[in-house]
Amino acid sequence: MAGSMVAEYEPRISCREALLVPTTGIIDSHQLMEYFIKDASSRGAEVVYNAELTGLTKKGTGGFIAEIEEPSGDKIEIEAGIVVNAAGLNSDKVAEFAGIDIDKAGYRIKQCKGTYFRTKNFRDSPVEHLVYPAVGKDSTSLGIHLTPDLAGQLRMGPDAEYVPEDTGYEVNESKKTNFMKSISKFLNNLNDKDVLADTSGIRPKLQGPGEKFRDFVIKEEGDRGLKGLINLIGIESPGLTAAISIAKRVKELI
Repeated sequence: MAGSMVAEYEPRISCREALLVPTTGIIDSHQLMEYFIKDASSRGAEVVYNAELTGLTKKGTGGFIAEIEEPSGDKIEIEAGIVVNAAGLNSDKVAEFAGIDIDKAGYRIKQCKGTYFRTKNFRDSPVEHLVYPAVGKDSTSLGIHLTPDLAGQLRMGPDAEYVPEDTGYEVNESKKTNFMKSISKFLNNLNDKDVLADTSGIRPKLQGPGEKFRDFVIKEEGDRGLKGLINLIGIESPGLTAAISIAKRVKELI
């Protein structure tokens, strides 16, 4: 639609043209995870927290032995016929435990930090829709976009910054200037006094700085002699949006 029509939907958005996606929406990711855990538990799954995988060895007769260190420091071994590696930022390390050359396979993760800011006033979102700016085809991210949350406030972000593995989740408030500069290109009359630092996250990308986009990997590794190992590598956005579809694909591979 032409920019003049956008004002009918979002009076404070300024642009030449826009695409309207009427089916888009937001969810509470924490409640979604709580639902998945409750549903899985009701079907006999056991969820174990704060237990670190320290090794994954293929058994000669088939299947795997997972070496796990518990919070107490005790180490246990679990035998499994099928292993689904959905370890996010550490998914490449799990694949490496199993004996895969992650550089040859193209599985090595590059960590990319994204920071968010938000409006400080409760129920003070200047927009009602998710608003994404246009970005170049080789962009590292979707651009700093606008997301009204379930509390009625506005989240802005994330940006994209490749970082070392030991990087923390602290928000660098000095980024606010660049955020305001980016957002002001399409959102009118936002006062920087109404914007506060919010949260950050780290995405597991398969492409590094300056490299072309690579989609995430969902693969059963039987052709590498690791029948029963299913690797989910480099799953960033839209991994949450597509979580159920990804699970269905994994079920097909199993």
